[in-house]
Amino acid sequence: MTLDDFEVQDGTDIILIRGSDDGETKRVKTAAGHRFVPVHPELKRIGLLTFVTDQRAKHPADAALFPELPAGTTGYRSDPFSKFFARFLDKVGITDQKKVFHSFRHNYRDALREADISIEKVRALGGWTTGNTEDAYGKGLSAGTLAAAIKTVGYPGLDLSHLYLSNEAS
Repeated sequence: MTLDDFEVQDGTDIILIRGSDDGETKRVKTAAGHRFVPVHPELKRIGLLTFVTDQRAKHPADAALFPELPAGTTGYRSDPFSKFFARFLDKVGITDQKKVFHSFRHNYRDALREADISIEKVRALGGWTTGNTEDAYGKGLSAGTLAAAIKTVGYPGLDLSHLYLSNEAS
């Protein structure tokens, strides 16, 4: 992600999920992957938007959100991080082959199911599609509608309160 991937749309803080103009440093796999996702209130509480603001004061708009993360041989920052995560799992003794970095996406899908979010909102939030022509009709769901849905997504037992910034609004 880059700093210009964070915007406010219709009064809602969002993250743009998109490829880069050069097509080299950021990519999405499918057309449905190009989307926006409202910033979850928990990310606001732990200071993500404050961090973005601080980074914008120091770097150009197209700078990487986390410039300290190196790019891999493929040019993507996700590659070294995925390898780091695999080493971390080994270090803490998690050896199940189904528990990998991509598991976060599967857990997110499960959390969307548990929140009883409509399939149309799930597809918009996750970048999934049915492959039907109807998917291309209309302009899609509003940022406010998706923000209301994502606010209901949670992970029972996950307590991030030790990361909260005291001045962050939810």
